[in-house]
Amino acid sequence: MIQVVPFILMLYGAANIVGNIVTGHFAFRHSLIIMVIGLAVLSMSLTGMALLAQYTWFAVAFVILIGLSGVPMNPAMMARIISVAHPGPMVNAVHTSVINIGLGGGTFLAGLAISAGYDVRAALWIGAVLAVLGLCSVLPYLRRGRVGWT
Repeated sequence: MIQVVPFILMLYGAANIVGNIVTGHFAFRHSLIIMVIGLAVLSMSLTGMALLAQYTWFAVAFVILIGLSGVPMNPAMMARIISVAHPGPMVNAVHTSVINIGLGGGTFLAGLAISAGYDVRAALWIGAVLAVLGLCSVLPYLRRGRVGWT
């Protein structure tokens, strides 16, 4: 199994590249739709992986879906920030800091769950809950009947 891990990581990285190319192309005009679809796919992928991680092929498929949807939402988030704030060094620095807070916070919560005695799948469940919360935070914008954020 250890020999398979580098291959899976390469698939994840390739999925990130493909996801970034696609979202980067559509990010400025369709950032809301990209965020909704990305968070929905991420939520379903993390939940699916938590439920089916013992099956190798399902786990690999979910890793690819997570790679396609997780990190590639960054161009859409950046497009949103640029559309409401004047881009500059401070805006970019705060955006990067918030992403790092999310990465560190999610990792911290997962670490707490695992150290409390829960299975390592607790990390996946925590990620799924955070992705659903993220999805819930952008859904109200869809009710406005517009493609954009305003």
